[in-house]
Amino acid sequence: MAEAEQGHYSDLTTHELASSTEDLFNRISTGETTDPKALNDYLDLQIQGLRKYASEQAKPSDPDLLAVEHSNEQIMRYIKARNGSYQNEKAEFCLQEAQEWMEGAKLNERLARQHDIVEQRSYAANWLRMAAACLEMPEETKSAQA
Repeated sequence: MAEAEQGHYSDLTTHELASSTEDLFNRISTGETTDPKALNDYLDLQIQGLRKYASEQAKPSDPDLLAVEHSNEQIMRYIKARNGSYQNEKAEFCLQEAQEWMEGAKLNERLARQHDIVEQRSYAANWLRMAAACLEMPEETKSAQA
């Protein structure tokens, strides 16, 4: 992630980061936005929030190493998507999100939770729309990505 983008959110508290991340996640998941630039903001917020969380969990007196390790894995996933192209890594990230929502819907089918099934399928469809928007973005040149 570029330092300017990272710095954009570095002054936010953990609570503000979580709130902003949730808001943007909801806007994407509900289909309020399919702007790939909103996806970049979401990824930036996730990265910054997880970094803050990991640093809080790694306190020297009583580190929660499992939480830190999980956060670092998630951070790498978000960084890969954030630094990747719209047509590949970002679209793939959105497809993974859609797949996770579909898996949740399938679980709720077995549990007969109709409301949750409809909501999760809708979220999956909206992540697919975001993937499509990423695929339709103009190709970036190497100098534009740097």
